[in-house]
Amino acid sequence: MTGTIPVTLMRGGTSKGVFLRLTALPPAGEQRDALVLRLLGSPDPMQIDGLGGTHSSTSKVVAVGTPDEARALGYEVPDGAEITYLFGQVGVDVAGIDWTGNCGNLTSAVGPYAAHEGLPPEPPAADGRHTVRLFNLNTGRLIDETFVVRDGRVREEGDFAIAGVPGTASRIDVDVLDPGGSVTGRTLPAGVATQRLFGLSASVVDVTTPIVLAHAEDFGITGIEPRDQLNGDAELLARIEALRGAAAVACGLVENASDARAVSPAVPRVALVSASVAHATAAGDKIRAEDCDLVVRMTSMGVVHHACPGTGLMALAAAAALPGTVAHAIVGDRPPGRDLRIAHPKGIAVAAATVTPDAAGEPYVAAVAMPRTARRLMRGDAYVPAEPLP
Repeated sequence: MTGTIPVTLMRGGTSKGVFLRLTALPPAGEQRDALVLRLLGSPDPMQIDGLGGTHSSTSKVVAVGTPDEARALGYEVPDGAEITYLFGQVGVDVAGIDWTGNCGNLTSAVGPYAAHEGLPPEPPAADGRHTVRLFNLNTGRLIDETFVVRDGRVREEGDFAIAGVPGTASRIDVDVLDPGGSVTGRTLPAGVATQRLFGLSASVVDVTTPIVLAHAEDFGITGIEPRDQLNGDAELLARIEALRGAAAVACGLVENASDARAVSPAVPRVALVSASVAHATAAGDKIRAEDCDLVVRMTSMGVVHHACPGTGLMALAAAAALPGTVAHAIVGDRPPGRDLRIAHPKGIAVAAATVTPDAAGEPYVAAVAMPRTARRLMRGDAYVPAEPLP
């Protein structure tokens, strides 16, 4: 029998996802996963019978609720949180959902979605910038999100552009507080800034999400190749996945590297980084060497991302500020809090990290931030059959 669920389709940053109320989902378990898979139309490469968009960037779900609603489901929510949300990375052609990490791009749409839905706190009547404090249920981190309000409503129109999204929209600032160890419990899960993994020099960093950084040249590429060229190289993708599996073991996410694809398909992500050089974007726009600080090709669900995951941008900013990492070796010492300009296949994005000494004098990542845009695309009822796809 087919049931209905009120949903909203939203773009956040360079991702798109299905948003719904936290109370619309069953408790964690097989029933919840089955509903979400059917809602998105997975497993199916086309996701033809659901709302998924056939790419990792468009096969996502976000469930948003009040702190009390989350507590009623058994989540521990700190005082001060105003909105809670749960993110799911939904497999496209596999029947699996990774609830481990967060999505930085879709985080930018959480505050506006909550305001559109009438969840407290109500946006002020006065025009200006409005900040809400979010709590991500996946990682247990607080996030301050600031967006523009006009006449008591979310202002989506604006003149801010981000690489990978056509046109302009209103700027949204995402600031993640105390983001270190969001999934593994440690900013440097292995306890060192650089180590040997899969025979390569690599850095495993967990700031908003775990990533493993390696030099692009160690994979026999320059780092500025088009995404489609990289994704068409099956041998390269297999080597990248092998590094990711080794990093998953270092993060404590799996015991055997070969289990990473099935057990933890979304994290850690792999970031192949290189020094800034003149090159062109996927659209043919020119990037000068002096326009960016770092070039990256980052993976998502086994392939190279069309742009760069939002949490990946923030993790890169933190990694670049941590002495000894692969990223720091490329960019060197930089002024504290300065934006890191990151070139990805669609253009240049910026992110910043606030790193201060802790009580022992070791680097502590106090916050990471990035600007994004978001827009509500549609709102209505989704019809969800009870029977799962084969």
